[in-house]
Amino acid sequence: MLFRSVGAIAPITGTFFTSLRETFRRIGTNRSQLNGPECRFPRIPTVDSCASTGGPAQVIGRDGALASLEVSSKRNHAEDGNRRMKVPEARETIFRNLEQLEKFGFDSDWIAVVHTDGNGLGQLFLNFDEHLRSIGRSDAVDDVAIGSDLYRKFSVAVERCTRAAYEAAVIYTGDHPSRRGIVPVLIGGDDITAIVT
Repeated sequence: MLFRSVGAIAPITGTFFTSLRETFRRIGTNRSQLNGPECRFPRIPTVDSCASTGGPAQVIGRDGALASLEVSSKRNHAEDGNRRMKVPEARETIFRNLEQLEKFGFDSDWIAVVHTDGNGLGQLFLNFDEHLRSIGRSDAVDDVAIGSDLYRKFSVAVERCTRAAYEAAVIYTGDHPSRRGIVPVLIGGDDITAIVT
C-alpha cells in the first residue's frame, strides 16, 4: 500500500479560521500535484522499492524485507506506539510482531476490520468559526489567539473522547469468551481502526 502525505502553509491574514480554510484549500491543491513515487524517487542507480510505501528501499528490516527509512523508523518506534494504545484494564491486545499477527489471523474462525469515524466532525473543524458564532463567541472568531486556542482545545477533547471510546470498547469486550484479540491500527482524531476476532 502506498501512503503519501502532503502539507501546506498559509499566512494568517484576517481571522484564524479564514487562514485555516485557505490552508485546507492549499493542501488539496498540493495533493493533486503529487507525482507517483517512481517520478519523485528516480532510481539511478536502480534500487528495489519498499513494499509498504513504493519509495526507495534503504534498509533491510528484521524480517529480511526491504524497507524505506520511513517504514524502518516506524517499526523502530512501534513499541512506544503499542504502549500508548494498551488498555490497562484489559488483557493483552497488542501483538509484538507480524508473525504473531499472522498466526492470530490464521487461527481465527473469523476476522474483521472495524473502523469508526465521527459523522460530520471534519465539517465541524472546517466551519468551527460558524459554530463559535452560533454560541455567541464572535470574539473568538475575530481574535487569532483566542480562536486558535479554542480550536486546539476542541481538537484535544475530540482525541480524548476517541481514546476513551476505544478503551471502553476493549474493556467491555475484553472478558467475552469468544474474543481472541483486538489489534489497534489507528486511534487518533475521531478515527478508530482495529482488527478484531
